[in-house]
Amino acid sequence: MVFETLDHGIQFYQIYAKKAGFDCRLASSRTIDDILQYKYVICSRAGEPDKKNADTLNGVEGKQKRKHQSQMMSCEAKICFKFIKNTDQFFINTFVEKHNHELYTNRASKAHSMVTSLKGGYSKQGAKKIDYKNFSRDLNCYIGDSDANMLINLLTLRRKNVPSFAFHYLLEDNELRALFWADAIAKRNYKEFYDVVSFDATYKTNKYNMIFVPFTAIDNHKRCVSIGAGLLTKETTEFYTWLLKCFLNCFGRQPNVVVTDQDSAMAKAVETVFNESTHRLCMWHIGKKLTDKVSAKIVNETNFIKRMQGLIWNSCIDPDIFEEKWKYLIKRYKLEDNKWLKEMYNIRTSWIPAYFRDTALSGLMRTTSRSESVNSFFKRFMSKDSNLIMFMCKFESAMDEQRNHQSTNDFNSKNKNPPIQTNLQFEVKVFPNEETYKCTCLVFEQYGILCRHILCVMKSNFVKNIPSKYMLRRWQKSIIRPEELIKSHGIADNINGCERMIQDAYSIVTQCINVIGHDAEAMNLPKKDNRTKKEKLDSMIGVSKPDVPKIKNPKDITYKGWATGKRVKSQREIAMENAWKNSRFCTYCEKKQIFQFAHSHFRYK
Repeated sequence: MVFETLDHGIQFYQIYAKKAGFDCRLASSRTIDDILQYKYVICSRAGEPDKKNADTLNGVEGKQKRKHQSQMMSCEAKICFKFIKNTDQFFINTFVEKHNHELYTNRASKAHSMVTSLKGGYSKQGAKKIDYKNFSRDLNCYIGDSDANMLINLLTLRRKNVPSFAFHYLLEDNELRALFWADAIAKRNYKEFYDVVSFDATYKTNKYNMIFVPFTAIDNHKRCVSIGAGLLTKETTEFYTWLLKCFLNCFGRQPNVVVTDQDSAMAKAVETVFNESTHRLCMWHIGKKLTDKVSAKIVNETNFIKRMQGLIWNSCIDPDIFEEKWKYLIKRYKLEDNKWLKEMYNIRTSWIPAYFRDTALSGLMRTTSRSESVNSFFKRFMSKDSNLIMFMCKFESAMDEQRNHQSTNDFNSKNKNPPIQTNLQFEVKVFPNEETYKCTCLVFEQYGILCRHILCVMKSNFVKNIPSKYMLRRWQKSIIRPEELIKSHGIADNINGCERMIQDAYSIVTQCINVIGHDAEAMNLPKKDNRTKKEKLDSMIGVSKPDVPKIKNPKDITYKGWATGKRVKSQREIAMENAWKNSRFCTYCEKKQIFQFAHSHFRYK
């Protein structure tokens, strides 16, 4: 791209930076014979970070040390403009797009705007935008090396006050290495929906790179519900085994079916701990790899992907028919030598629906992208820059939203009726004496819900009551009481007197807030807060910062395949690398370019 002047190019990049979510600044220049030849504009977070530490709360009482926090993160994002000889024009010589930090999302300003609107305008809002921006910085600075210690203290206090809350943690050399937790609502969900459980690793949810592992079940509305979660520093069999043992200790029984991806460490841990459960592989993860495992020509020029996806997701065919059609497709597109397809065919009984269509509630296993959906859901709340305290706060916010959706689904199920109709032809066998119905679609066998075909037959035969054997408890309305989803820590099955008092107090306070919420004078409380910043932060977090942390923050965590050089490359990556191998050196821009784009800048002259 060519610009009439250097200022036009710089202005163009500044507009791009603003829309992309980062700040930029002018950097070095290079001149030859007093003529500017090169000009760099770099990300504002480029450069080496300041190594000094600052503590704003441990100075003399009444005074604070100057806050000094560096924004530098060695970011390499930049653009370089080069002068075109015998003109006043400049073109883009170098452009590095990738940043090594999270882009600006203006969350603090959005939070300030939201509170301002709720309070009725800027005149009634005591805090400024800068106060919102500084709060997160001060909180991180205050927590510092006590992050893991404060989180453990916070969860320990919660378990003491609410016995139905469960958590376990693992230390190595006093350093936090693993964590598992589950509240009372998670226990209630698992008690009713233990049929199929999936879990998967999620990355970039906290500043320490701890791997987030949420456990997911399917509720009576066929929606995802979280039944506990964990944080790990390693993706090894040892750590996954520890996590699953904590899960089993908390819930007391193994799930009927466990669904994971093809991670070997997960598979070994499941085999060791959940030895009574059936282990199935995630169809969605396997199907997603299909486009990378065959040639680009087959993907782009044939309907192989569509036909193969239609085959593997078909739960209405028998294994014999599946094998016949699989072999036909492999032969039709000449993929007999594809190693990955051979491997997937050899383990077909662990992920193809045709092989477990007669298994009770096997239909729930087909919704195998649920773990990925849950991971995406959590990432809407979480940030890779969060410390552990903020991570837990964000996790609880996510749980509040998820449980609110559960309540909404309960309400809708009571007040809305789905239509019972079908345009498809299926055979329904009726055994009146036994009150038994059999449909060739096998929906009841796969999902535990009567199909529309049987319901139509019942309706035409004037059946007034559905036999109780077809009304599984897990699908009943309000199986989880609404009040259990509202309270933050739920209601235990065997609740003691102390916890009952705590929950009663919670209800009373909530009712009082609802009452005075309509009384302007009652809500006009004193606004002045004479507490110190330390006292305010301790109150917000829920525990005090220890003088000397006994539990160290996790460190030196890497994900699987990180910087090992052993990651399997996709066909797309290989194609791009091969394209650059055939590139040529352009004497005009002094860069290697792919042949068809080598002289594209001439078009803009």
